[in-house]
Amino acid sequence: MLKDQHYAPRDLQFRASYQGQMASILAALAPRLQPTLAVELNGLASKLGPHVPDNISQMSKFTLARISGTETTFEDPELNYLLAISNGDFDEASKLLDHIAEGERKKAVAQCSQRLRREFF
Repeated sequence: MLKDQHYAPRDLQFRASYQGQMASILAALAPRLQPTLAVELNGLASKLGPHVPDNISQMSKFTLARISGTETTFEDPELNYLLAISNGDFDEASKLLDHIAEGERKKAVAQCSQRLRREFF
């Protein structure tokens, strides 16, 4: 593709990263939307997944957990908190708030949690 399509090596890296992300999203959705393709898409995702840089992979873990509908926990307590909020489980989110380190960030997350509770309850 470098010669035929005039892609630079960085363009190919970006393309492979994007394809890896898309394959992971499709594999996460397949069991619910197209079960017959789940095995094939999981194989494709495992083949293309290593092309996704670590920093992008970490950001997409939350999205993949959310759309796959599976029970997932992360090492980062803030991600677990956000996942609980996105699932509408405010009681679990309150419990997870205790695991976030003290500081300005925890204070902001607690304020966000209180605001969400007022709006939805």
